[in-house]
Amino acid sequence: TAVGDWLSINKTKFPNGMKPIVEKIHAKGWQAGLWLAPFGAQKGSKLASEHSDWLVKGKNGKPIMVGANWGGFYAIDIDNTDARAYIKNVFDTVLNDWGFDLVKLDFLYATAVVPLHNKTRGQLAYESIDFLRECVGNKQILGCGVQQMPCFGKVEYMRIGADMDLGWKHKFFRNLTHREDVSTPNAIHNSVYRRCLNNRAFLCDPDVFLLRRSNIKFTFEQQKVLAKFIKLFGSVLFMSDNVDEYDDEQMAVFNDTLADDDMQIVAINETNNKLFIDYTQNGEPHTLGFCVTDGSIYSSDC
Repeated sequence: TAVGDWLSINKTKFPNGMKPIVEKIHAKGWQAGLWLAPFGAQKGSKLASEHSDWLVKGKNGKPIMVGANWGGFYAIDIDNTDARAYIKNVFDTVLNDWGFDLVKLDFLYATAVVPLHNKTRGQLAYESIDFLRECVGNKQILGCGVQQMPCFGKVEYMRIGADMDLGWKHKFFRNLTHREDVSTPNAIHNSVYRRCLNNRAFLCDPDVFLLRRSNIKFTFEQQKVLAKFIKLFGSVLFMSDNVDEYDDEQMAVFNDTLADDDMQIVAINETNNKLFIDYTQNGEPHTLGFCVTDGSIYSSDC
């Protein structure tokens, strides 16, 4: 019902709770994953109002707002014994009672926005990830919104860049905010220059590919290029379209993206934000060429 109130289920959306949904997923032979922000407490949540002593506070003694999502949210102090017990109980319920196999854990930077308890932000970040690994046990973690190095060898999958936007170009007000906003150019650059982490520190998640026709500002050619790019530069494929609405052209790209191909990057050249990627797919040579900043396509035989 709110970020932070993870065990309070919206009975309108989920009248039978979460466990029956997981059972239906497992009956199809699939694994089930759940998104959580375990270190966040939404402003107005029951957790924030009833357990303000669990929250990270500033020098003025008031909880620090660590993000604007959901009307603003606070960070949980993981050195608080009761807060740790609550988080452990959440994971025990999600993984062992409801039966989820994977958790995507987001906004994990929250615990390390300020130094606390004579600990540096770096130490807090490392201890936070170790705590999550302890909570999740042998189930799988996809880390997101978190410092990279504390996650090396601690999570199975890792989001290594910004969110993909629903369009290519930056919005005009971007320079008024910060570098970590939703940004297709940022997501592309992060994926290119952090590719060396894939299969070493964790499996990289370059973010979502989308092929739908509605609520999207990409051309279909740009969508095809991004789908191929994401397949090349990571080991996680995410999408949120209703595939039942795809036509034959969309379905062909979808099937190609999910196919278990032998993909090898041969060479990468970037000049003035023009990116050219030579690669092979099942031994056949191909090239992707596009402008990172505006999505102009120069070469695409994907």
